Amino acid sequence: MKTTLLKFTALLIILAGVFASCKPDDEPNVNVVMQRFKPIDIPFKEYSLEGTSCQWTNLPYDEKVIIINSMEELENYLTCTGGNFPEIDFSKNTLLLVSGEKHVGISMNTLKRIEQIKINGYKLYVEVSLDDKKPNQKWSNALLIKRINSDSKVELNLTTVAYNLGWLILQPFDIIQATILGKWRVKYYTNNGHVGFHSFENSFVEITKDSVVCSGDFLMFLDEPSDMIYPFSYRWERKEVITNSKPFITYVMQNDDKIINGWYFLTIRNDELSVGLFPSYYDYEYFVFVRI
Repeated sequence: MKTTLLKFTALLIILAGVFASCKPDDEPNVNVVMQRFKPIDIPFKEYSLEGTSCQWTNLPYDEKVIIINSMEELENYLTCTGGNFPEIDFSKNTLLLVSGEKHVGISMNTLKRIEQIKINGYKLYVEVSLDDKKPNQKWSNALLIKRINSDSKVELNLTTVAYNLGWLILQPFDIIQATILGKWRVKYYTNNGHVGFHSFENSFVEITKDSVVCSGDFLMFLDEPSDMIYPFSYRWERKEVITNSKPFITYVMQNDDKIINGWYFLTIRNDELSVGLFPSYYDYEYFVFVRI
């Protein structure tokens, strides 16, 4: 009897150990690696109401992308005067509609591309060109893509550039910066007749978001040999400048090395950029760059 009792006690101890080892908390240690989504370009086709009896209406002009997946949704943004309605196969396609408004005229708005940036997320790239000689200040774009979910998120990446602005100097920072980026040929220098006028034959400037590279005989103004390439970094500062006897508050590109004067940007006309110097010995001293 005693032997049987000892065997039974031992069995209980073993079973207790087995059940204890099977607790839910003791799950296998599994390392889950999340793979990063690689953005991919999405094919698209610009969409126009040309050939229909409809025109866009009720556009919000708020620079947000509207996802349209049915004719009922599309009708919220249409006014039609005849029987020629848009024909879109919404079982296969999604219409994206985006609109905005600027404080000056617009010469062009261009769809650049759309990319998928995550499982249910997209980014639409649009470029708007400003021209103060144009009366229209509103813009809109529509495009067709392969059908996506109505709850998808489409982010707008809007780039604003200026090709004709008499008062670039008064524009917000993002417009000034977007306008001046790129490669330029230095056309001439003038200081309103105090010393004279100097034209350049082979001078170039390339401006990026944090640096400038100068080359050619333009370097004579930097006391550098003209066969060299001179790069410098810069920062932006908001300052008062005097040009043509008038004070303006604008953004000045300050050279970190303090070897040359700062630059501010007066006007752009037909891809000719007037670049003022800060500080200046003269009332109206500037270069003219031509976009390449």
